[in-house]
Amino acid sequence: YENLRYKLSLEFPSGYPYNAPTVKFVTPCFHP
Repeated sequence: YENLRYKLSLEFPSGYPYNAPTVKFVTPCFHP
């Protein structure tokens, strides 16, 4: 996975920074 690029989605809740953000991979990740 070295030298690859990934897109992430970050969602910050209204209670941020007291509530953690949600982080999701938008780029499909291959794992057999």
